[in-house]
Amino acid sequence: MKIIFTVLFLVNVSTIFPQVNIESLRKELGHQGFSGSLDLGISIRTGSVNVQEISAKTHINSAQPKFHLLLIGEGNLGWQGGKRFSNSGLAHLRFVHRLRTDVQPEIFVQTNYNSQRKLLERYLAGVGIRINAINTESQLFSIGLSGMYEFEKLKELNFYEENITYSNWRWSSYINYGLNISEGVKLSNISYYQPMFDDFSDFRLLNNTQFSFKFIEPLRFNFTFSLLYDDDPPSGVPVLDTRTRFGFGLSF
Repeated sequence: MKIIFTVLFLVNVSTIFPQVNIESLRKELGHQGFSGSLDLGISIRTGSVNVQEISAKTHINSAQPKFHLLLIGEGNLGWQGGKRFSNSGLAHLRFVHRLRTDVQPEIFVQTNYNSQRKLLERYLAGVGIRINAINTESQLFSIGLSGMYEFEKLKELNFYEENITYSNWRWSSYINYGLNISEGVKLSNISYYQPMFDDFSDFRLLNNTQFSFKFIEPLRFNFTFSLLYDDDPPSGVPVLDTRTRFGFGLSF
């Protein structure tokens, strides 16, 4: 089993997004066996504000000849002025049937919460298909289309003083591109688009760009920029969230 442990030193971190970037954790099509990762992060900002954040993320891959199983867990805690202002967590399980190298059906389930975005509970389940248009040693380009059902409970009260709940059907499509620039230098970009089944004006966008390179074997430097746009967030929650992260990774 190959385990990758990464200690991240975070800069300008927002909350963990309600969508999870599955594509950045997939292995190449030819990969088989077990692999995994553990990311630990801490951010401290002082001056006009006193903010501390701790985050953890882990994933396990099991890639077999006929299927690929991916399990992901994330968690985040944040304090401002000695008081907790953010608390979020996520668990995601995905099963991919390796029907062909270029076409792969997949099924997934997820649960998460995020206090800073007033999300008390969220459960979703979906099914879709992934198409690998390019898969070489230097480049990877794939697209995917899924349908998913989601249930959300928000920290907002309705007329009856009860937490507001939503049940929705959404499309979830993505475009994924990865490039091995040179030995040990990689660039990847993944974009998700998730509109409502019956109202395309209600949508979410998620973009993740990552640049990494090895500078001292086996250490790796990572730069990641993430963006989340929610067209219809809960009241008081911004429509746009961004996250910029710098880190160092150790793999063995």
